[in-house]
Order: sequence, then structure tokens, then C-alpha cells
Amino acid sequence: METTVVNCCLFVVVSILIPLIRRSPEVEGKLAEADERKIEINEKREQFRVVATRGSIMYFNMTDMTNVVNPITGQPSGWMYNCSLLQFLEQFEISVRQSEKCQPTSKRVEKIIQFLTYKVYRYMNRGLYERDKMMFKLLVTLKILVMDNKITGGDVSMLLKGGSALDIKAERSNPFRWLSDRIWLNVIQMSRQPFGSDQVVFFREIIDFIQRNEANWRKWFDENEPENCPVPDYDERINMDRSLGPFLRLVIVRCMREDRTGVSCSQFIETMLDSRFTAPVTDSISEIYDESGNRKPTLYLLTAGSDPTFAIDELAKKKKKYPTDKVSMGEGQEKVAREKNNAAFLTGGWVILQNSHLGIGYMCELEDVLLKTPEIEDDFRLWITCEITTRFPIGLLQIAIKVTLEPPAGLKAGLSRTYGTMVTQELLDKIDTPQWRTLVYVQCFLHSIVQERRKFGPIGWCIPYEYNNSDLDACLIFLEKHVSTSLTSGQGISWVTVQYMVAEAQYGGRITDDLDRELFNTYTAKWFCDDIWKASFTFNNYASDYNYKIPEGLEIQNFRDAIETIPPVDSPLIFGLHPNADLTYRLKEASEMIAHILVHLWWLLLLLFLLWLLLLQPKSECTNGHVLFVCCCCVCCCCCCCCCCCCCCCCCCYCCCCCCYCCCCCCCCCFCCCLLLLLLLLLLFLLLLLLCFENLAFCFLFYHVFMLLLLLLSCVGGRMVVGALRPPSSRLSRRTKQQQ
Repeated sequence: METTVVNCCLFVVVSILIPLIRRSPEVEGKLAEADERKIEINEKREQFRVVATRGSIMYFNMTDMTNVVNPITGQPSGWMYNCSLLQFLEQFEISVRQSEKCQPTSKRVEKIIQFLTYKVYRYMNRGLYERDKMMFKLLVTLKILVMDNKITGGDVSMLLKGGSALDIKAERSNPFRWLSDRIWLNVIQMSRQPFGSDQVVFFREIIDFIQRNEANWRKWFDENEPENCPVPDYDERINMDRSLGPFLRLVIVRCMREDRTGVSCSQFIETMLDSRFTAPVTDSISEIYDESGNRKPTLYLLTAGSDPTFAIDELAKKKKKYPTDKVSMGEGQEKVAREKNNAAFLTGGWVILQNSHLGIGYMCELEDVLLKTPEIEDDFRLWITCEITTRFPIGLLQIAIKVTLEPPAGLKAGLSRTYGTMVTQELLDKIDTPQWRTLVYVQCFLHSIVQERRKFGPIGWCIPYEYNNSDLDACLIFLEKHVSTSLTSGQGISWVTVQYMVAEAQYGGRITDDLDRELFNTYTAKWFCDDIWKASFTFNNYASDYNYKIPEGLEIQNFRDAIETIPPVDSPLIFGLHPNADLTYRLKEASEMIAHILVHLWWLLLLLFLLWLLLLQPKSECTNGHVLFVCCCCVCCCCCCCCCCCCCCCCCCYCCCCCCYCCCCCCCCCFCCCLLLLLLLLLLFLLLLLLCFENLAFCFLFYHVFMLLLLLLSCVGGRMVVGALRPPSSRLSRRTKQQQ
């Protein structure tokens, strides 16, 4: 019986094994094929890894913009730049789908990288204020070069700091009277700095070159546009090095002519990335509408005098959604806004929530409503206007399309935006005469000129006036009626009437200074006259390589093409100013950009230092001590922001906390904390005093000393709390070890 069972079992096993043995070569072949496919897939995946690397650079640059702070007040002005990972992934997927399909794979990867870089840049650029756009582009360019091992972190530090870490008394004396001590320290640091992955001291002999060839260096130093002139003794070597040369040119311009840093940065970005990154970005409201959705609102970041309501209403008329429901947020308006939105969810209407920074409570509610409402009509659109506030809900920021309403920097950018958003083919066709199109261009040119003069400070206008698109729109409406009436009556255009209405009635309503009024009247007298009908007319009354003429043509594309030929960097002469007027503006622009980047690096080092202190805690410490120390660090960061906003209540609360800590610990630490707190209050008083007298340089210095002392006070308090709450057993064991 047992033998029969064993035989049956053997028969079953053999019957199972025989097919497996027969199929084993087939299985081995499939396994080998799978291994080959795995290797092939990994190889192809590695070919696209550079796309992921570029994506990570762009994403972290997007998130880094939220850390932008005002170098004087310390307020986190970049809060409104918050973007989510989903928003970035949406742009990433669009780049992969819409980029050019080509072979081989290396070329396809290159096309994706180019498309992705510009797509993310354009997406972020339209939501950044003008003061932060150059910084974003420069950070992107520098991080790409660092990732490609073309430059190092030390090179970036050299670009940002120059020779500020050197002591003028400890270095060799400055033999050149035409170089300031600050520039001399920059030159010394350049002569010591190793550049690139090869760590070559490129400017090792720069001091000797300046001494032997002082006349040419002095001539280059005094040029109005040194970034466009050959660098003495180095120009040939810089041009030969295609990977590092543009960066070296930027460094030498930044160190010796800091006022031209902004212009040199634009050239550097254009060389390393593309000319598209320095061209003005002008997304029309129609393009923004196409990108928005019923659950994706459009958030306009306001500046003084800006209002997108008129443009939204004009678009609503084209889409047959006019009139729109408008709610000006404020006390008691949350209920009205809620009713308007609930009704529009069902009808597919458009709602404009104006000044939403005055209704933050409803903004927090609106985020949940948009995401959780089961049914919203596809035609529904929500438009929100808001000023900078750190109380705006981050969830709503991370689903909204952000757009800044701010005049773009530069005459070319201003005209491009005007002819891309306000001036349309319909407007040009309202009166079918060349004179009408000429007047429209002259009015737009004047509008850009008077806006751009503000960047020169008191040299441009005695009082900075907030001219906006409503002024331009009012002038165009008047000109249309006046030209139409003139053609009907056959009397011709009354230039006196036009000059008065533009200079006195429309723009003049904002002007309060007599000299500014005289300047504006001069502009209208020179540009609103019979001379503009002549073919030889130019806006610039000086000799130049480029003549600012009035374009000819019937189509709006003719005007846009002519605007694209305007130089991206404006000469002060076109505004009627001396070339030296550009020095103050460019120096201020470069200083602010570098200060923003340095403050961002300062906060990064601050967080790393706090993390290092946390890791210093012994492993045997109680968990509560760790948690409390982390909380203390968070309190420190909150106190930093609040103190920079001059919040005295926070200082008082922090003082009370320190007193409590001191009660738990020793009197010696109490004395140290009180002394540090007194120093903090003294520095805060000096900071407020300097802000009143607008001494920005000393404000920046005191701000950083203030932050350092506050960090020290927080760390002392944190260590005291951890020591006070340590379990008695651990204190006894440590005391026993010390006695042993």
C-alpha cells in the first residue's frame, strides 16, 4: 500500500517536472530578454535624466522665490509667489507634449530642455514684480551653470559679494586715484579668485595689467557702456572661452562698474540661455483666460493705481459674459461675495473680487469652496485682485494663475505690452486714416516715456506719479472722438486742444509740481504737432544708431514688428536726460538685486545653523526637550519677522518668555539674555530712526546685526529650556560621570 502511494507521488512529481524542464530553456531565454530590456530601458531613461535635472532646477527656483524678502524691512514680499508642485508638473507635462519631436534622442532631449526652461520662466515671469524678474532669471542661469560644472559656488559668491569681506587696512594700498577703495578691494579679490571647475585664477595679473596699461583701463572704466567695449588685456582670452567667458565679463563689470551690472546681467542671460529670456513677456488677457478654468482663478497682484477691471469687462463683452459681478471686499462684504459666487457657479457667470486683501477670511473659505463644490459650470471664471499680504491662504495661491499689474521695465517692453493688451486691430480700424494710427502710436509712446522716467527718481520727476492704463485709455477715447469730429467738420486737428487735454486734463490731474507740469507740457508740445506727419520725424532729437520713428502700415502686426526693433536698453537721452542720469538708477538696481540674493542666502544659512544646533542635542535627551527646542527655533523665526515689521508686542512677549526661561535656569543666563534683549531694543530703535531719515545703507547693516543678536538670544533661550526640562535621572548620571 505504501509503495503504491510513493509511486503515485513520484509519478505526479515527474509529470509536473518534465514540462517545466522542457520549458526551462524558454524561461531562461525570456529572463535574458527581460534583462536586456531592463538594461535598454535604463539606458534610455538615463538619456532623459538631464530633463529631470533641469526640471528640478526650475522647480526649486520657483519655490525659492517665496523666500524673497525686502532687504530693509525684512518682510517676506515673496509670499504671493507661492507655487505648488502640481502647477509645476502641469508645465512639465505641457513641455514634454508640445516640444518638437525629433531624432536622435539627444536632440529630442535638448528640445524638451529648451521648451521647459522657457515655459517655466514665462509662467513665473508674468506673476513677478519688476524688481524680482531679473533676480529670478539670474538665479536660473547661475544654477544651470553650477549644475553643468561650468562655475562653482565660490564663483557665484565672488559675483555677489566681490571684495566686501576684505579689510582695506590689511591689504596693499590703492595706487589708483580713479578707483574707489570699494572697487580696489573687488579688484584684489578678483586677482585671487579661482574660477570654473578647473580653478584657474583668471585675473591673477589684473593689478599688474592696470599698472602697465593704466590709460586703456581708465578709458574702459569711464565708458558709458563698458559691457559693450573690449576689456583691456583680457578681451581676447574672454572671447575664446565660450563656456566661462560671458561669466568672467559679468564679474569684471560687476566689480569695477557696479552701476552697469543689471545691463551686463541681461547680456549674460541672453548669451547663456536665449534672447527670449530678455525679451518682454506680454501675455494678453485672452491668453490668461484660455489658461484659466472654472476651478482655477486668476489672481492679479496689484500695485499703486493698477486695476484690471476695465480689461476684464472688455473681454467679458467679447465672450458674452457682460456684465460681470463685482464685489469690493471689506467689512460685511463676505456675504455678498458668497452669494455672487454661488449664483455664478450655476449660471456660469464671471465674478470679480476686488481688494481681496481686505477679506482674507472669505479667501480661506473660497479655497475649500472651489475644490469641494461638486458642480461648477465650465464657463464660470473667478478674477481676484490683491495686494501683497502674508495672510493670503497658500492653498488659493497654489491653484491660481498669478499676474502682476505693473508697468514693465523699458520703453520697448512698455510699448510691447500696450500693443499686446490695450491696442487692438479693432481700435486701429475705428478710423480708417493713417493720421489716426499715427496719433495712437504717439500717445502710447508718450505713455511709456512718462512711466519710464520714474525709474530715475527725482531726476525724472520731482514727485513720482502713478500713471496707469486708465490714463492712456482716457486719452485714446478723447483722441478718437476729436479725430472723428475733425474729419466730419473738415477743420483739421486742433493741436492746442489735444495738448491741453492730454497734458492738463488727463495726465495733469495727477501732477502737483509746477516743474513736472512744465515738463509734461513740453512733451506734448514737441510730439503733438504737425511735425509728426513728416516722414523724417523722430522722437529722439540727438544723433543715435537707432532712430525712434513712427511705424507705417495698416495692420497692428506692422507696429509690433517695429517695436521689436527698439533697443532693449534705453539711453537716458530719449527721455531728455543727461547720460549720467543712468548711473544712479543702474547702481540702485544692481545693489537691490544683489541684496535680495544675499538676504535669501542669509536665511538659508540661518536655517542650516538652527538645524545644526538641534543635531547637537545628546541622544539621551528627553523627546520633550527636542520638541521644545524646535518650537523655540520656530518662535525665533516668527520673532524675526515680527521684529522686522516693528511689532513691539512680539518683543515684549519674547522678553517674558526669556524671563520664564531664566527662572527655570540660572541667574547668569538671565543676565546674558537681558543684556542681549537690551541690545536688540536699542538696535530696533536705531533701525526705526534711520528709516525715518531714509539712510538705507545703515538700515541694511543694522538689520543684519539685529538678526544675528536675535538668533543668539533664541539659541541661548533654547539651550536653557532643554537643560531645564532634562530628566533628573540624566542630570544625575551626567553629574556622576563628571565626579568619576
